[in-house]
Amino acid sequence: MKKLLLISVATIISVAFYSFTVDSNINILKVIPEGEQYSVPADVQAIIDKSCYGCHNTEGKTMGKMKLKFDEMKDIKVTKQINKLEKIVKVMEKGKMPPGKFAENYPDKVPSQEETEQLINWAEQMVVALGKE
Repeated sequence: MKKLLLISVATIISVAFYSFTVDSNINILKVIPEGEQYSVPADVQAIIDKSCYGCHNTEGKTMGKMKLKFDEMKDIKVTKQINKLEKIVKVMEKGKMPPGKFAENYPDKVPSQEETEQLINWAEQMVVALGKE
C-alpha cells in the first residue's frame, strides 16, 4: 500500500514538474479562448481601415467579403484566424491586394510598401501568437 502511495505521489510530482519545465512554445494542446489573443494595433488598424476594410467586412459589396471579413476575425476559431492571417501574408507578399482595378480607381487607398510590410509583419506575429509554430 505504501509503495502504491509513493508511486502515485512521485507521478504527480513528476507531472507537475514537467508541466513547469516544458518550453512554453511547444503546442501540445493549444487552448486559446477564441478571440482573446487576436488583436490589431492602432497603426495596423489604420492601414486596414484605409486599404482593406472597404471590401473585407460583413457589409462589403464585393467578393472580398466572401474570403475575409476583418470585423468577424475575433469571432472565428483560432485555427481559422491563423489560416486567414497566413493568407493575408501570401496575398500581400504577391502584391495581389488591393486588386488592380481597385488600385487604378482608388490610388489613395493602395498601401505603401512600408504599410504593406507592416501589415505582413503584424499578420506573421499574430500567427505565432495564436500558436502556429
